[in-house]
Amino acid sequence: MEKKEHPVTQRFFAKIRAVHLTASILGILSVISCLEGGYFDTLQKSLPPGGISGKVFGVFSYVPAGDKMPEFISRLFGSFDRILNVITFPLILLWIVFLSDKKYGWSLFIVLTLIQLLTGKGIVPISITIILGIAAFFMNKPAAIWVQVFLPGMRKILSVLWVVFFILFCAGYITAIAVSEFGYFSGAADMGIEQEILWAAAYLMLGLFLPVVISGFAFDLEHHPDHETAAETIMK
Repeated sequence: MEKKEHPVTQRFFAKIRAVHLTASILGILSVISCLEGGYFDTLQKSLPPGGISGKVFGVFSYVPAGDKMPEFISRLFGSFDRILNVITFPLILLWIVFLSDKKYGWSLFIVLTLIQLLTGKGIVPISITIILGIAAFFMNKPAAIWVQVFLPGMRKILSVLWVVFFILFCAGYITAIAVSEFGYFSGAADMGIEQEILWAAAYLMLGLFLPVVISGFAFDLEHHPDHETAAETIMK
């Protein structure tokens, strides 16, 4: 006999859209990490005009900042590219709140991400935000694909694992931000330890990124039988 969920549990899960929540939280984390980089870079102004990378976070940081703007723009506008970088991030937050599930929201997100890249942000947060932008295109249409892949038992197991995968992924991302931009937690300027922590966090995120998305689809299918119909209505 199949065990039914408690009504309170059903109502709680009914309010959660796993794929949308995943994209939103990861987008916010990407914005925070890039915003810190643009802010510190603007304050310290340590990148030479036309330089492609430079140390901007002090002795305890590990990851250098990038600067992809042409040399003549850097010389003409000084810190304009860094200021533009900082301004871009609130726009991405607005996208996450209002436009991530709209028909053309994904294309706007790609444009904002390209602005981030041009104004000097690292390849890791940029890669994640580009993937999120592409995923947003399919955000409201997972059922048509995954309903044929997931067996009922598999769907239930993956929907439970989504919470675990998601928490671990966010923990790895936050750890990477803290270490790369502010240094090792103890304040010891040990680049070897920092590098090991960063690689461990990177491997953790790389291994969990696909499971987080797939289990998120399973969660939505398990707790939202009308997911496909609602998605088709939104995307029209």
